[in-house]
Amino acid sequence: MRAYLDQGASVYELTAASPIYRCFRTHRGYQSGAYMSDRPFGIEIRPRVWNQDVQRLTFPDTSFDVVISSETMEHVRKPWIGFAEIHRVLKPGGVHCFTIPYRKDRLTRSRVDTSGAEDVYVLPKAYHQDPFCPADSLVYSEFGSDLVELLQPLGFETMEHLVLDRASDIQDDLGAMRVFLSVKRF
Repeated sequence: MRAYLDQGASVYELTAASPIYRCFRTHRGYQSGAYMSDRPFGIEIRPRVWNQDVQRLTFPDTSFDVVISSETMEHVRKPWIGFAEIHRVLKPGGVHCFTIPYRKDRLTRSRVDTSGAEDVYVLPKAYHQDPFCPADSLVYSEFGSDLVELLQPLGFETMEHLVLDRASDIQDDLGAMRVFLSVKRF
């Protein structure tokens, strides 16, 4: 990552609470975000950390070479709008590198119907621990074996990789971590 940033790449990570943030937060090509629903979106809350809603990013089109999200998209009320916004802010050939809870044994499903103004719970409410904002950690979607196909109409070519690097703590609870790379088509 450092070599990539040293070559002038622009990177946006959806969180300021990751090991990537701790390593690269002072690098000029790196910016990160936070989701604080009680504050205005689009403001810089500290150097290179922007309060953003991934469903309505305030960055101009084609702003970044790479967007990173880790265990985030399942908490987005309308994740397909979020994926489309990530696509919008990526440069052609840019990459969205992400991890999500993923079930290869079933199709993607919504836990909450968000088609109206109010949430309608299709399945019992589920939350993931979030030490910063527990009220904002509701699980809206569970992603499954059709994820790659669902991202194609948005303009992404998506590949799945299994990554295991225990020395860098890149692992899932049970072994290799599933990492997705979605490339914005030219």
